[in-house]
Amino acid sequence: MPLLIQAALTFIDRMGTEEQLKPMPGPVMIWNQAPFSILVSTPKTMIPGMQNDFCVDIWIDNKKHFSARWTTLDLKDCELISLKRGPWIPVLLDMADRCMAVA
Repeated sequence: MPLLIQAALTFIDRMGTEEQLKPMPGPVMIWNQAPFSILVSTPKTMIPGMQNDFCVDIWIDNKKHFSARWTTLDLKDCELISLKRGPWIPVLLDMADRCMAVA
């Protein structure tokens, strides 16, 4: 699970944009490259009940395939919310590896 989070954060860090989405109370970071969409919220997003949490959601073709949250930057307290296994996982991890190799 931390590998998927790290991959998502790689895309957000390198190519993500900050956007205000309804009904989110604060800004979120988004990265899109079909068929993937990654959304990361941080404590500054101030989601009710999750004020100190980071959260990542990975969507494929408008369907959520992965969701996790954590409160520490070292990811030691990751909590898996949902995971739909499939061939998308190695594809996303490979894309993240190639993204890091270019940087």
